[in-house]
Amino acid sequence: MKKTIYILLCILAISCSKDSVQEIENNYPFDDSELELIDKINQHRVDISLPQLQILPHLGYLCSKNNQEMMRIGTICNCYLNESANSISRLYNTQHVSQIALVNYSTSQSAMNAIMNDATSKIIIERNYTDIGVAIIRDTNTNKKYYTILIIKR
Repeated sequence: MKKTIYILLCILAISCSKDSVQEIENNYPFDDSELELIDKINQHRVDISLPQLQILPHLGYLCSKNNQEMMRIGTICNCYLNESANSISRLYNTQHVSQIALVNYSTSQSAMNAIMNDATSKIIIERNYTDIGVAIIRDTNTNKKYYTILIIKR
């Protein structure tokens, strides 16, 4: 089974006016495998003397939108990155937004191994970021798992 990892780093220079975070849906229900991957990323950061990333449910929601689109088209993409980055920057006054998308990893550990073995992905999780969101979805027709990770710096 072919395994794929796709990374897109989007660094935004914010010049728009500050919007306050208003009532938005921040109730993304992270499941155990998503929390496990976040824990693995945070443990790696602690091991190299970086602060843990704070879980931001809105990022998980945006990741789930990307996963739904990847599943719909049947391939890996950063389909909503521009839209997500614009939304995130307006709501949270971000300095940087990065996204990692993966497909075909059966466990959070195998996904973490792929991240650590990819130089760009490893750089992303080792940067001076503040918040994280993760979504994982399994396509019941193909049995493929789709992963999207959004990491931001406020």
